[in-house]
Amino acid sequence: MSHDEAQRELDYALADVARGTWEPSKPAPPSPSEAPLFGDFADEWWKRRKGQITPKTQQDYRWRLEVHLLHAFENTPIDAITCDTVERYIAAKLADGLSPRSVNMLVGLMGTILEGAVERELITRNLPRGRPGESASGRHSAPICPLRGRFGRCSMRRANWTPPRRPGLGRTPPGGPSCRP
Repeated sequence: MSHDEAQRELDYALADVARGTWEPSKPAPPSPSEAPLFGDFADEWWKRRKGQITPKTQQDYRWRLEVHLLHAFENTPIDAITCDTVERYIAAKLADGLSPRSVNMLVGLMGTILEGAVERELITRNLPRGRPGESASGRHSAPICPLRGRFGRCSMRRANWTPPRRPGLGRTPPGGPSCRP
């Protein structure tokens, strides 16, 4: 737009203001998300992973998905799952009487599913993974494993890793540090 055209548009807008007919422009409606819905993405994830897990784990994951996660997130675009969404879900499940361990398992599965979305660059951050060491109980879990791999699995026992001794931190608890996410 040239300077003259911009001045002409400004003059028209000022004339409308003087007549009392000017209205601010309306913002464009938000574009629909191109990210898949959680239910669709979880279904694709399930098809890819089902053959890689044991029948008992399959049964457990299906139950967590069908009874809990899909009920809450099936029609939610994966890029619309925010920190607040996850925190509200955790609070609701705890209020429903689920134990913190059960809620952590639900959110853990959700995080595992959404990790595939991060790898496919559909989302930039996997919020259900949360802050290291934090759990639904609100307490911090044991130290995070420094050998945690790309998928968050601990390789501590396989590598026979022993935590370095740090002055003032005391001894390592019996059985070594936990490396649960």
